[in-house]
Amino acid sequence: MKRDVFIEAGTGFGKTLASVLPQMLNDNNNNGVTILISPLKRLQSSQAAAILNKYGLCTAVINEDTDCGDLFWDTIAYDFKKKTVGCADVFIVTPEQFFRSPQGHESRFGKLIRKHAFKRRIRVSVVDEAQFTHTFGQPRYGLKTFREAYGQLDVIKILFGPSIPWAAMTATATYQILKTIEKTLLRPNYLHLHTTSNRQNIMFASHCVSGRIDQPENYSQCMGE
Repeated sequence: MKRDVFIEAGTGFGKTLASVLPQMLNDNNNNGVTILISPLKRLQSSQAAAILNKYGLCTAVINEDTDCGDLFWDTIAYDFKKKTVGCADVFIVTPEQFFRSPQGHESRFGKLIRKHAFKRRIRVSVVDEAQFTHTFGQPRYGLKTFREAYGQLDVIKILFGPSIPWAAMTATATYQILKTIEKTLLRPNYLHLHTTSNRQNIMFASHCVSGRIDQPENYSQCMGE
């Protein structure tokens, strides 16, 4: 059984590459796809551009603005009449697209992932900014849940079944956030990868400044000059 993965790494450490690496190693005869759950439309667009330009993978951005026409979905996902797979290797999806809208409408993507012909093609499901399962997906300080879909991803995990591994990725994981991620996304035997925040090209320095920082004489006094 494939293990789930939790990657805790800062911005610029290569989480995007880790997200699509299984797809890059994919056997072309398998026609597999990667599902990447991403919270914001602008972030989706930048991720799609990076994945296409750097790794050459055809990437489809799925959110509330995505074309609902048959031609688009037959081309990028699956043509059920011809029984042919689409061109997309990676689907970058907002979490709300997995579920019915508040008005009770099911999205095109929500219908798609519930069809066996497409669901069997999924190789891995990746949750980017996984801390949102806690900060957005859970009620906090007496307030309602900000984005309920983030708190319901365990439903999709059950729908996909145990054969599909999940990867949770974040640069922000307190103890409470980690526990929510474990409960919602990860199986108990998951692999935890953590990178240091130290980088060779970054230097941290502190200066004692008394009074206003725009008064040079205060800086001189603080440094004992």
